[in-house]
Amino acid sequence: MLNTLPENVEKKAEFIYRRILHEKLLDCSTASVPPAPTVLPAVEDNPGNPYIHQVDINFINFITNEDSRSFGGEWLSKQMIDACELSDFLSQNIDNEEMAKLISVEIISRMVHPSSEMETSRWLESESSLCEIMSLNKSTDHRKLYNAANKLYAHKEKVEDFLYQYFASKYPDRMRLCM
Repeated sequence: MLNTLPENVEKKAEFIYRRILHEKLLDCSTASVPPAPTVLPAVEDNPGNPYIHQVDINFINFITNEDSRSFGGEWLSKQMIDACELSDFLSQNIDNEEMAKLISVEIISRMVHPSSEMETSRWLESESSLCEIMSLNKSTDHRKLYNAANKLYAHKEKVEDFLYQYFASKYPDRMRLCM
């Protein structure tokens, strides 16, 4: 039963809830539902907070989430590309800054959501926050992704040499050829 939770668990849940509200960590809104039949007074340690209430657990409260997007894998992959200086290399070797970002989007999307350019375009528009992370238009067209893939392929040898030199200098004892 939920009403037999230890007090420390309930306090921690309240703390997390307050943090989510205060820092606006979720993009969600409550659906229009009738008020809860049994709303008890606010929590004792913060009686002036109108957002914290104990609610009858038998009442179903609907919360909808709008425009939810994945972030973690995309951010980690971007950090990896930045850490090995590949984004700087692309910026220096690609004449167009937007094209360099699109190439990074191509690489990261293959790491996080490997699929075709058409599916990647759909994923970028509806499920991923990668375009926001890369400061690009959210509706990246699949034709732009094809162009970025072609541009990356045209620089394939340079990119491979750069990455080999970077990792060989960082980890000289680990550069072995395995067959």
